[in-house]
Amino acid sequence: MTQSLAWDQVTRADVLRAIREYDRLGAERFFSAHGFAPTTTYELIWDGRRYPPKAILGTAYEFATGRRLGSGDFEGGKSGAVKVLGPVGCVRSRMSPGGKEFSARVRAHTHCAPARVTAEGHPEPHPRSTEVVMSATVPTATDIRPFHVEIPQEKLAELRRRIDATRWPSKELVEDRTQGVQLATMQELARYWVTDYDWRNAEAKLNALPQFATEIDGVDIHFIHVKSRHENALPLIMTHGWPGSVIELLEVVDPLTDPTAHGGRADDAFDLGRLT
Repeated sequence: MTQSLAWDQVTRADVLRAIREYDRLGAERFFSAHGFAPTTTYELIWDGRRYPPKAILGTAYEFATGRRLGSGDFEGGKSGAVKVLGPVGCVRSRMSPGGKEFSARVRAHTHCAPARVTAEGHPEPHPRSTEVVMSATVPTATDIRPFHVEIPQEKLAELRRRIDATRWPSKELVEDRTQGVQLATMQELARYWVTDYDWRNAEAKLNALPQFATEIDGVDIHFIHVKSRHENALPLIMTHGWPGSVIELLEVVDPLTDPTAHGGRADDAFDLGRLT
């Protein structure tokens, strides 16, 4: 962070004022008015809502000093946030599995207490809790988009070619599986994939269901969401194991979402969400 910047002038009230400015203007107008764009290094959370932390910090600086900063004028990443937010009453607590402080899946939490501000701009006596979540991952996206499976034919042909080109080991020396899966079993499985397996049929089964995708912590997540036709259906999330596939669960969709068609009662119905 640039040493000449007067971050010591930024108060808790300035940070809270920037958050309220963001709420008032909305993201697009806020960025246009204050010259910032979203960052992907960590998250600022206030009352359960996510805010662009670098933009909030830069705008708080503008409120405190009257000087507008550009995105490149200061480091808005995890270490810069600690330097700025620490002096305004924030305390960071770390969770670092494996001892790597900021590895791809490590999240550090900074709990702040910006004071409420009255209409006259004075801090109120009872602060609320603000949480800043810093991570090396991309923050959770909020958009959910429809998803459709359609594997190009050339990809399927390439898969079959690669299976056909398998270099097989010599046969095991025992009659049981103590040395692993038998050679004949693996060769039969490979033959099935090349000559018998109908991927287009599997695609059709998946595409017959409402599929969606979203991004969480930089990872694309695919899921199926089937709502029951029965009122007051109970929400249910199903996830498969690893290794595994959502295809393992396809046969339970109809019985769970439409139990009356399978000898059950409407009260047994579920709105089904399945993560893959």
